[in-house]
Amino acid sequence: MKQKTSAESRKANIIVRFSNMMPPSYWLAALIALAVVLWMASDNFLPGPPPEVLDKIKSTKTEKKEKTFIVSAVKVKNDNTDIVVRASGVTEPMYSINVIARRSGVVDDIFITEGMNVKKGQIIARLDRENLDIDLEAAISAEKSAQQSFDIAEKLGKNYASNLELVQSEAALKQAKAQVAGIKQQIEYTELRAQKSGILEELYLETGQLIQKDKPVFTIMGMATMKLIAPVPQTQIAKISLNDNVVVTIPGIEEKIGKVKRIASAANQATRTFDVEVEIENKDGSVLAGMSSEVSIVIDQAKAFSVSPAHLAISEDGSLRVKTVNGENVVSIVDVKLIRASGNMAYVSGLNDGDLMLTTGQAFVSEGEKITFEMQEDG
Repeated sequence: MKQKTSAESRKANIIVRFSNMMPPSYWLAALIALAVVLWMASDNFLPGPPPEVLDKIKSTKTEKKEKTFIVSAVKVKNDNTDIVVRASGVTEPMYSINVIARRSGVVDDIFITEGMNVKKGQIIARLDRENLDIDLEAAISAEKSAQQSFDIAEKLGKNYASNLELVQSEAALKQAKAQVAGIKQQIEYTELRAQKSGILEELYLETGQLIQKDKPVFTIMGMATMKLIAPVPQTQIAKISLNDNVVVTIPGIEEKIGKVKRIASAANQATRTFDVEVEIENKDGSVLAGMSSEVSIVIDQAKAFSVSPAHLAISEDGSLRVKTVNGENVVSIVDVKLIRASGNMAYVSGLNDGDLMLTTGQAFVSEGEKITFEMQEDG
């Protein structure tokens, strides 16, 4: 009994010495290896779920996957769409004229204020006539006297009166008439009138002010029709013709329709662009001078379909594409051409009426894939 105890004691001492020789990391590795072996063996000894449960799980996953990839489609209906050349410009009045004083004088009355509409010939202000009315009365009297002298000389001429006397009286009459006409013209010059209809933009005089002859007194701007100058690149200028329709977009104002009225014959040396002058109606006065605007010059029409840019894809060669689905629910890729962009929509050609174009969710399907889709409501 003592021998057995002694042997066991020696065995225990050997194990203790062996364990003391092994680093702690070896023990940790051994425990992890044992756990892995037991986990791998569990598949062979522990029963899994029955086959019908596995089939149901797979079926549920498949249904969820199919529901996740339902995409929307819209039926293509092409419409006539304008093909346009775009450029930017700044609005200008059709004309801006400075009216000058035709005589010097003191401003007696001002009848119109800045910003008001005026008609051609309307009196804007009046100068003091000074002694013009008195001078006119005297000139008219002198004209009547000269007329009487001429009439007498003319009658005497028939009775062999001096021919020289008739000539002198005729000259005096002409001079008297010229004097009357000159004074009347000076009276007209005291009335400062609008030379054209438009907006009285600036007034350079005040009541009581002495103004000088040939100095500007006010500015009139023609705003009923506006113009804008749009620089067009030389690569596109050949596509534009006189009287082409133009859509003018001005921030804060509804779109205006205009026409091309002039095309520059020479390019701007600095920018290599050609100035195109566009006229637009402005009877409501909503367009002011100096407004930034974008012009879209209509050069042709094409059949196109409006799509959101989010539903377009760009191929490796830079061309645009959309995805469609056929009667067998198979996805196809169709190349399209951008006709124009307006707001948040793009107008493309290349699709046929009745084609089903994929919209929402189209990015998650591939060409040749069979899919489930739903029709998108119009609008």
